[in-house]
This record gives sequence, structure tokens and C-alpha cells, in this order.
Amino acid sequence: MLALCVATPAHASQNSGWVWTSTRSGAVYFDADLNGRRDWEKITICLNKPGHPIQARVHDGRHMRALVDTTADGRCVSRAGDFFPEERDITVYVHEIWDNREKADTLGEGSARS
Repeated sequence: MLALCVATPAHASQNSGWVWTSTRSGAVYFDADLNGRRDWEKITICLNKPGHPIQARVHDGRHMRALVDTTADGRCVSRAGDFFPEERDITVYVHEIWDNREKADTLGEGSARS
């Protein structure tokens, strides 16, 4: 007797969790499967202290999305969409912006999987 089993591949999406600037002035969160939808991601960035804006960069080595929050009003900035192909390793960066440039010593880094 021959038994044939067919299974779908395991899906291993992983959110980034909150990734903070080194100064804790702000953070970014990458949601790999927004509301359980495999092809929909959400990036949320929150500036928590008045001062310098923060920028988030989220990328998979080929595709990149960036967001900036300048408000420090507690509302955060977010974008949702089909940003990255499934099953890709994602790198998440967040940093302050001083004089229109990245302030390297405020960099926070995290990882996720789309």
C-alpha cells in the first residue's frame, strides 16, 4: 500500500518587536503578517521624545521602505502594504536625524522574517 501525503510548506513569519534608537527617543515595529494576512506587512515608527526626528529603514537586501516621524505627539506613523516577498529575512533600522543626516550613534537594529 502506498500512501501519499501532501502538505503546505511551513510559514515562519516573525515580527521584529520594538526596535529602539540607542537613546530611546523612538522605535520602529515591523509586523510581518498584518492581521494574519501573509502578503501584508505593516511598519510603525514612533518618536517618543521631542527633539530630533527619527527614521526607520526596513529592507530585505533588495527592497527597502523608509518612514520618518517628526511629531513626538504619541500618535506614531505607519504604512501597510505588500512590501516584501514572503519568506525573506528582514533587517530593521531606526535612528535619529540631525541636520538632515543619520546620527549613526543613535542607531538601533533588529531583524524579522516576512
